[in-house]
Amino acid sequence: MTTWIKSDLVSLTRNHQPAVVLTVFAISICLVTVNLSVAASPAQQAAAADKSLLMFMQWIPLFALAAWAIASTKEPMFELQVRGNPAWWGVLVFCAASALWSDLPGTVIKRSLQNVGMLWIILATAWYFHSRMTFFYGKLLWIMGLLAWLSLMAAVFMPQLGIETAPGIEGTWRGIIGQKNLLGIFCALTLYWCAVCWHQRAIGSNMAVLVCLPALICLLMSRSSTSAMLTAASVSSYFFLVGVRVRSNSLVLRSVLLALMFAITVVLGHYFVETELPSSQIFIEPISAFFGKESHLTGRSDIWEIMWGSIAQHPMLGVGYASFWLGPGGPSQFVSDLLRWTVPTAHNGYLDILNEIGIVGMLIFISSLLWHVANLARLSVHNRPLAASHIGILVIFLISNFSESTALRLFEYLQISLATSMCMAVFQLHSALQKARAVG
Repeated sequence: MTTWIKSDLVSLTRNHQPAVVLTVFAISICLVTVNLSVAASPAQQAAAADKSLLMFMQWIPLFALAAWAIASTKEPMFELQVRGNPAWWGVLVFCAASALWSDLPGTVIKRSLQNVGMLWIILATAWYFHSRMTFFYGKLLWIMGLLAWLSLMAAVFMPQLGIETAPGIEGTWRGIIGQKNLLGIFCALTLYWCAVCWHQRAIGSNMAVLVCLPALICLLMSRSSTSAMLTAASVSSYFFLVGVRVRSNSLVLRSVLLALMFAITVVLGHYFVETELPSSQIFIEPISAFFGKESHLTGRSDIWEIMWGSIAQHPMLGVGYASFWLGPGGPSQFVSDLLRWTVPTAHNGYLDILNEIGIVGMLIFISSLLWHVANLARLSVHNRPLAASHIGILVIFLISNFSESTALRLFEYLQISLATSMCMAVFQLHSALQKARAVG
């Protein structure tokens, strides 16, 4: 009897590997996204979470399930990934190697080991769903939509949890995500995948409305101008690259759409080149009033100036991966002391990369992104909609890291999304090339 039960359970588990991986990924997204703290500052929350035994207990079962899913396949998964984008794996190795020159080698090693576990989850997801990517995200949208609805309800019915109270951003929504800009990025990703899955018929119109409605409301009420722009940019990039054309005979409709896309492009380019919105008062005043900010990056430019000074002290190799922003009393304490407010990050992912792994690490990181773009260009020859789906994620990542610090943070939802996209693209390109050879 015991033998029968054991063999039956093993057979059942093997037949449900994709479901297990999807569940693990969905739980992981919830763990890295949801923040129900109402008292501690972002820096204090990060420091507490890093030392928490609860965090360790939460992730170990997920890492183990992902490792089991990877071990269950006999395909040369790691070999394909390393050959598919060696620079991406090179930057992760370089991050771990920074323990050799970091003043906090234990922190670097601990974060690198955590990254290994997260990479197992990402690789397992990429392997089991690279041939059914929109199916995967169509299912994941149920979780993303639920989190968006919970964020909306938290802001309406539990304002002490769902609404910001910090000076300068008070009254904006943060939902159950914990910070208004993070809520904006989450909603941008949700709206993007909803548009892609709806266009590729992975979800129906009713489902699209059910998910988009709370995500759009939360995006607007978070008043994150960056997230609003990157949402428009990513969705526009996808539909432009996928080759969708407006088929309406209405000249007015076409003109409005063309003007809208032109305005978004001009504003987006000017905003990130000049670090301020265009100076036309007629255009800027309504936008600035709605988003509750001035037309420049108040506060962030002060952080960036200090960060350049920190980078200049160790330009080539950096201070060590993930060993700078460690909360009160950590190496970054002097930044908060100089600015007289608790600064949790550089608010710029690229400056964080330079500060932590230096120019050498930045060059490897840039190479990994260029390699990813090259993979997508090759993939577009075989499957243009599939390649276009990845581009939108890359656009969101590149834009958001000018004002937020998510680059190389594998426990941030956006970085998980990009890493999953990169790994999926490698597997998808490999499959496409195999099919092409078989036909040829």
